[in-house]
Amino acid sequence: MTLKLVYRSRNMSMYYKGSLRDFAEIAMSRQILAACLEIAYEDALPYAIMISPRHEFTYVRSFQVKPTTVMVRGMRRVAARLINTAPHAALVEWGGKRRGSKGAPRYRPGQHVLGRTRDRITGRDGMPDPDLAG
Repeated sequence: MTLKLVYRSRNMSMYYKGSLRDFAEIAMSRQILAACLEIAYEDALPYAIMISPRHEFTYVRSFQVKPTTVMVRGMRRVAARLINTAPHAALVEWGGKRRGSKGAPRYRPGQHVLGRTRDRITGRDGMPDPDLAG
């Protein structure tokens, strides 16, 4: 059997020795889904709550973790998705003009809570992974 490239990023390349069908079965397994959900509940959700704005607690109470599937490089894989179902979640994430104020509407900058949480989990925020730190 030959090694097959299954994933390449800026920092690493993953090769798999075996059939890609076996790799696809692993990518869709309950064990991988359990690992994804564990990361979402134990790492992503607490961090998102910690950096969320506290004007109203509606936003903080509206986080949910949902199991899902995604396509990565043409292969279906299980995943966990962190979402916020608050009515003003888009305004918190991306910002916009405030409505209902007299005079010129003021701009509210985006907080990017979910984007910053993704960056934290994937290591794009520049913080070292606490599991790998000495």
